[in-house]
Parts: sequence; structure tokens; C-alpha cells
Amino acid sequence: MNIKNLSQIAKEKGLKLKVKELKNAKDAQDAPSMYATFNVVYDGKLLVDHYISSKRFLNIINKEIK
Repeated sequence: MNIKNLSQIAKEKGLKLKVKELKNAKDAQDAPSMYATFNVVYDGKLLVDHYISSKRFLNIINKEIK
């Protein structure tokens, strides 16, 4: 999944997406997961800590925003 796909899905679901690029070690240490490569957080809850497909992201979002 790339950020454009994620952004489009979030927009279609009426969600505001905030993308933060981790630029240094401090940013990575402050990430919501120890796997700081990719994280999806919704309402303070870590939903994903690794890259996923658009379909999987959509399924997770649908489950969370019932």
C-alpha cells in the first residue's frame, strides 16, 4: 500500500489522515510501535504495525468505525 491509496480510502470513509515521516532516530523511538517503519493509529489505538494491502486496510477501517 502506498500513502496515496491510504489517503484515498481514508477520505472515502470521512477520516482525516495525518502522515508523519520519520526523519531521525528520535522520531522512530517516539513511534507508536517498535516497528517504526509503518504504523496506522486510529483513536489512539495501534491498528497496524507493518505494510498491508489496500483491501486489508479497508477491512480494518470498516471494523473500527462501525
